[in-house]
Amino acid sequence: MTDHFYEAEILRLRALLDKERRAARTDGLTSLDNRYSFEQNVAWIEQGEDTALVVFFDAANLHYANKVLGYSAADNLLRRIADNLRDYDNAFRIGGDEFAILMTWDSSIPMRDVISAGTAIASRVMREIGEYRLSDQATFFLAAGVAAGRGEDIHAVIEEASKAMAKAKELRKTSLGDAPDMR
Repeated sequence: MTDHFYEAEILRLRALLDKERRAARTDGLTSLDNRYSFEQNVAWIEQGEDTALVVFFDAANLHYANKVLGYSAADNLLRRIADNLRDYDNAFRIGGDEFAILMTWDSSIPMRDVISAGTAIASRVMREIGEYRLSDQATFFLAAGVAAGRGEDIHAVIEEASKAMAKAKELRKTSLGDAPDMR
């Protein structure tokens, strides 16, 4: 066998390894980065001193949308959400119905400006997705939570964004008249 054969085989194996590494970090349905990648980014942010912005999204009543619309249509809703998040460098699908955006900002930027930017992102994405009345008891919509803080406090920032998202979801369900136990 020639050196050319070995070089070609090494290149083929490297390409295969790169493909597998990408697959390990990517959600198969949406092609966004997955929870594993999210956690790697969180660890990286934790080491820095920049301001961290977390925007969480929950696709409310996705489980019910699967039952009413069928899995294919509900998957299309998830892909639509992903398409709207793709504008941001660090967008993730971190669970079946949950998405996140992680951003870092220079720590000299006022926190209120960072929060304002996160709120604008959340509003734009929610507006683009809209609402779909599934029944008299359930509406498909996005709920969002925004929080920011220093990188070393990233886990507290994540918790705050998660709680804000849950509260926003509960308030929106109440205002829509959705059954509280719908998922």
